[in-house]
Amino acid sequence: MPSRPNRSFCAQAGFEHPAPEDLWHPREFTFGRLQEVLRSFVSAGYMFGSFDNVASMAPRSASADSKMATIAVPVCFSPSQAVKIAETIAQAGTTAQPQQLIRGTFFFEANSPSYRLDDPRTHEAIAELHNNGHQIGVMLGVTVDSTAAKLENELVQTMRTLMTITGLPIAAATFRTVGVSAKRVQALKAEIQPLLDRVRLKTTHDAFASAPNVGLAMTSNGIYKNGHPLEIIEQNKPFALLNLIECWFSDQPKWALDRLGNLPEVDSHTLAVRRDFLDNVKLPILGSKRTTEVVPEFAMWQGQHGFRDGLRLQASG
Repeated sequence: MPSRPNRSFCAQAGFEHPAPEDLWHPREFTFGRLQEVLRSFVSAGYMFGSFDNVASMAPRSASADSKMATIAVPVCFSPSQAVKIAETIAQAGTTAQPQQLIRGTFFFEANSPSYRLDDPRTHEAIAELHNNGHQIGVMLGVTVDSTAAKLENELVQTMRTLMTITGLPIAAATFRTVGVSAKRVQALKAEIQPLLDRVRLKTTHDAFASAPNVGLAMTSNGIYKNGHPLEIIEQNKPFALLNLIECWFSDQPKWALDRLGNLPEVDSHTLAVRRDFLDNVKLPILGSKRTTEVVPEFAMWQGQHGFRDGLRLQASG
């Protein structure tokens, strides 16, 4: 039995100690398990819709008679992994009882540490997602140096690039916020809200996401940050927002850092990922600068191996 996250980690992640296994154990983050979870939503009577539609409906309804769910996939590191997630989502719908067409909203950004929007491989992944019926959204990278003007320029340029690929308007947005407080993100969002309204973009940071009739499940740094998705069904929430970052899932059970490190885009841009992500995570899971170990064994690996092969004992065990 691997070590659970320690008390310090649980406190920062908002977990009880010891942490429930379904929030951190590798077996909960396989493609097969994700299919099981999505099929459970279908069996419980949820209909899956596009993010913008569900975000528009949620504030106006409190009925549990008609249940809606949506899948938001921020593509932080790996367009190729996003395609695998899309295949998993679609297959879950075809194998569910009753069968249902399940599609997700995939958010791409201009400043990912491991992929570029102008890369033909990224174009190909976006086009494949779009052609298979998935929605494409914009992800804005918020850093300590971000200003409203910078975010507005990034939003406009990214929308233009994505619309060139899909030929359709962009209807949704999210934020990548490593190393930045939630308060700072909301302040910047408020500043750019007039532009978001003009271009009719719903965001995962809109007020609806915290409404009492909406259940939110979110992957963050290899864990379920605020509860397992199946808890939404147990709580009989009429709306479900499943915010599933692409890099934290794999074919077979793996520790969080192995899931990230095994992605081809990350493997090709190790230094940028370490600089822009690992060294700035808010929870003491990954990286070596301004972070602390989660388990005592972490210290013996620092400076001896690359992040992919050396750190076998991070938050998840």
